[in-house]
Amino acid sequence: MRDRFMSLIVALAAVLAFSPVALAGQRGGQAPAAPSVPHDPHDLSGVWTKTWRTLTFSEQAPPMTPEGKAKSRLSEFATIRHEVADRHIETEVLFNFAFRIVSMQNRGLVPNYEASMAKLWGSELSQRMALLGMQMQGLYGQLGRGSPQAMLNGRVLSMFLESPANTIRGGTSEVQRNIIAIRGLGLPR
Repeated sequence: MRDRFMSLIVALAAVLAFSPVALAGQRGGQAPAAPSVPHDPHDLSGVWTKTWRTLTFSEQAPPMTPEGKAKSRLSEFATIRHEVADRHIETEVLFNFAFRIVSMQNRGLVPNYEASMAKLWGSELSQRMALLGMQMQGLYGQLGRGSPQAMLNGRVLSMFLESPANTIRGGTSEVQRNIIAIRGLGLPR
Protein backbone atom coordinates (compact mmCIF):
# COMPACT_ATOMS: atom_id res chain seq x y z
CA MET A 1 0.00 0.00 0.00
CA ARG A 2 2.78 2.41 0.94
CA ASP A 3 4.64 1.63 -2.30
CA ARG A 4 1.55 2.49 -4.33
CA PHE A 5 1.15 5.86 -2.59
CA MET A 6 4.86 6.63 -2.64
CA SER A 7 5.11 5.82 -6.36
CA LEU A 8 2.19 8.15 -7.03
CA ILE A 9 3.83 10.91 -4.97
CA VAL A 10 7.06 10.42 -6.93
CA ALA A 11 5.10 10.53 -10.18
CA LEU A 12 3.27 13.68 -9.11
CA ALA A 13 6.57 15.24 -8.05
CA ALA A 14 7.99 14.39 -11.47
CA VAL A 15 5.07 16.18 -13.08
CA LEU A 16 5.78 19.15 -10.83
CA ALA A 17 9.49 19.23 -11.41
CA PHE A 18 9.94 18.20 -15.02
CA SER A 19 6.82 19.05 -17.00
CA PRO A 20 6.78 22.74 -17.72
CA VAL A 21 3.35 24.21 -17.83
CA ALA A 22 4.73 27.07 -19.86
CA LEU A 23 3.15 30.26 -18.76
CA ALA A 24 4.21 33.27 -20.77
CA GLY A 25 7.75 32.16 -21.37
CA GLN A 26 6.95 30.97 -24.88
CA ARG A 27 5.49 34.35 -25.78
CA GLY A 28 8.20 36.38 -24.11
CA GLY A 29 6.03 37.33 -21.15
CA GLN A 30 3.61 39.27 -23.33
CA ALA A 31 -0.16 39.14 -23.27
CA PRO A 32 -1.72 36.09 -24.92
CA ALA A 33 -2.82 36.13 -28.54
CA ALA A 34 -6.20 37.50 -29.48
CA PRO A 35 -9.13 35.19 -28.64
CA SER A 36 -10.03 34.91 -32.34
CA VAL A 37 -6.96 32.73 -32.88
CA PRO A 38 -7.90 29.04 -32.51
CA HIS A 39 -6.41 27.50 -29.38
CA ASP A 40 -3.88 24.72 -29.88
CA PRO A 41 -4.33 22.18 -27.03
CA HIS A 42 -0.58 21.50 -27.01
CA ASP A 43 0.24 25.20 -26.55
CA LEU A 44 0.45 25.50 -22.79
CA SER A 45 1.17 29.22 -22.77
CA GLY A 46 -1.82 30.06 -20.60
CA VAL A 47 -1.93 29.91 -16.83
CA TRP A 48 -3.05 27.11 -14.51
CA THR A 49 -5.13 28.61 -11.73
CA LYS A 50 -6.91 27.00 -8.81
CA THR A 51 -10.62 27.76 -8.66
CA TRP A 52 -13.41 25.79 -7.05
CA ARG A 53 -11.09 22.90 -6.10
CA THR A 54 -10.10 22.26 -9.71
CA LEU A 55 -7.25 23.50 -11.84
CA THR A 56 -8.46 25.21 -14.94
CA PHE A 57 -6.65 26.58 -17.95
CA SER A 58 -7.00 30.30 -18.51
CA GLU A 59 -5.49 32.75 -20.94
CA GLN A 60 -4.75 35.45 -18.36
CA ALA A 61 -1.41 37.09 -17.70
CA PRO A 62 0.88 34.69 -15.80
CA PRO A 63 1.84 35.16 -12.17
CA MET A 64 5.29 36.61 -11.76
CA THR A 65 8.18 35.75 -9.44
CA PRO A 66 9.70 38.49 -7.25
CA GLU A 67 12.44 38.83 -9.88
CA GLY A 68 9.82 39.69 -12.51
CA LYS A 69 9.99 36.38 -14.41
CA ALA A 70 6.92 34.42 -15.40
CA LYS A 71 6.40 31.23 -13.41
CA SER A 72 6.88 28.28 -15.69
CA ARG A 73 6.38 25.12 -13.63
CA LEU A 74 3.57 23.78 -11.50
CA SER A 75 6.08 23.38 -8.67
CA GLU A 76 6.38 27.16 -8.47
CA PHE A 77 2.76 27.48 -7.33
CA ALA A 78 2.65 27.46 -3.54
CA THR A 79 -0.82 25.95 -3.33
CA ILE A 80 0.19 22.91 -5.38
CA ARG A 81 3.46 22.48 -3.48
CA HIS A 82 1.50 22.56 -0.22
CA GLU A 83 -1.05 20.04 -1.50
CA VAL A 84 1.74 17.64 -2.52
CA ALA A 85 3.43 18.13 0.86
CA ASP A 86 0.12 17.41 2.62
CA ARG A 87 -0.33 14.19 0.64
CA HIS A 88 3.22 13.13 1.51
CA ILE A 89 2.61 13.73 5.22
CA GLU A 90 -0.70 11.85 5.04
CA THR A 91 1.08 8.93 3.36
CA GLU A 92 3.57 8.82 6.22
CA VAL A 93 0.68 8.80 8.70
CA LEU A 94 -0.79 5.80 6.86
CA PHE A 95 2.61 4.08 6.98
CA ASN A 96 2.70 4.63 10.77
CA PHE A 97 -0.81 3.18 11.08
CA ALA A 98 0.48 0.08 9.31
CA PHE A 99 3.49 -0.14 11.64
CA ARG A 100 1.19 0.12 14.65
CA ILE A 101 -0.96 -2.74 13.39
CA VAL A 102 2.07 -4.93 12.70
CA SER A 103 3.59 -4.22 16.12
CA MET A 104 0.28 -5.09 17.82
CA GLN A 105 0.09 -8.37 15.92
CA ASN A 106 3.70 -9.17 16.88
CA ARG A 107 2.73 -8.72 20.53
CA GLY A 108 -0.26 -11.05 20.12
CA LEU A 109 -2.88 -8.29 20.25
CA VAL A 110 -5.81 -7.97 17.87
CA PRO A 111 -5.87 -4.62 16.07
CA ASN A 112 -9.58 -3.91 16.33
CA TYR A 113 -10.23 -0.24 15.76
CA GLU A 114 -6.65 0.37 14.63
CA ALA A 115 -7.28 -1.57 11.43
CA SER A 116 -10.43 0.47 10.88
CA MET A 117 -8.44 3.67 11.36
CA ALA A 118 -5.89 2.55 8.77
CA LYS A 119 -8.55 1.46 6.29
CA LEU A 120 -10.52 4.69 6.67
CA TRP A 121 -7.41 6.88 6.40
CA GLY A 122 -6.02 4.95 3.41
CA SER A 123 -9.23 4.89 1.40
CA GLU A 124 -9.86 8.60 1.89
CA LEU A 125 -6.21 9.39 1.20
CA SER A 126 -6.44 7.56 -2.11
CA GLN A 127 -9.32 9.86 -3.06
CA ARG A 128 -7.35 12.98 -2.10
CA MET A 129 -4.29 11.73 -4.00
CA ALA A 130 -6.31 11.01 -7.12
CA LEU A 131 -8.05 14.38 -6.93
CA LEU A 132 -4.71 16.17 -6.61
CA GLY A 133 -3.33 14.26 -9.58
CA MET A 134 -6.35 15.19 -11.67
CA GLN A 135 -6.09 18.83 -10.60
CA MET A 136 -2.40 18.98 -11.48
CA GLN A 137 -2.95 17.51 -14.92
CA GLY A 138 -5.93 19.68 -15.73
CA LEU A 139 -7.85 18.57 -18.79
CA TYR A 140 -5.07 16.12 -19.69
CA GLY A 141 -6.08 14.17 -16.58
CA GLN A 142 -9.14 12.92 -18.44
CA LEU A 143 -7.01 11.00 -20.92
CA GLY A 144 -6.74 7.28 -20.21
CA ARG A 145 -4.25 4.56 -21.01
CA GLY A 146 -3.26 4.33 -24.63
CA SER A 147 -3.74 8.01 -25.40
CA PRO A 148 -0.50 9.54 -26.71
CA GLN A 149 -1.02 12.75 -24.71
CA ALA A 150 -1.89 11.00 -21.44
CA MET A 151 0.46 11.86 -18.59
CA LEU A 152 1.75 8.93 -16.54
CA ASN A 153 0.05 6.58 -19.01
CA GLY A 154 -3.39 7.42 -17.59
CA ARG A 155 -2.62 5.98 -14.13
CA VAL A 156 -4.03 9.00 -12.33
CA LEU A 157 -7.33 8.74 -14.22
CA SER A 158 -7.58 5.06 -13.30
CA MET A 159 -6.90 5.86 -9.66
CA PHE A 160 -9.42 8.71 -9.74
CA LEU A 161 -12.14 6.42 -11.11
CA GLU A 162 -11.34 3.61 -8.67
CA SER A 163 -10.91 5.71 -5.53
CA PRO A 164 -14.62 6.11 -4.62
CA ALA A 165 -14.91 2.32 -4.55
CA ASN A 166 -12.07 2.19 -2.00
CA THR A 167 -14.29 3.86 0.60
CA ILE A 168 -16.90 1.12 0.10
CA ARG A 169 -14.69 -1.93 -0.49
CA GLY A 170 -13.70 -3.65 2.74
CA GLY A 171 -16.34 -1.83 4.81
CA THR A 172 -17.85 1.57 4.15
CA SER A 173 -16.33 4.64 5.75
CA GLU A 174 -19.40 5.06 7.95
CA VAL A 175 -19.04 1.53 9.32
CA GLN A 176 -15.33 2.13 9.95
CA ARG A 177 -16.15 5.35 11.82
CA ASN A 178 -18.69 3.47 13.95
CA ILE A 179 -16.09 0.81 14.81
CA ILE A 180 -13.61 3.53 15.79
CA ALA A 181 -16.22 5.33 17.90
CA ILE A 182 -17.56 2.25 19.70
CA ARG A 183 -14.41 0.14 20.13
CA GLY A 184 -11.73 2.80 20.13
CA LEU A 185 -13.37 5.73 21.90
CA GLY A 186 -15.88 3.73 23.94
CA LEU A 187 -18.86 5.78 22.77
CA PRO A 188 -22.33 4.27 23.11
CA ARG A 189 -24.07 2.77 20.07
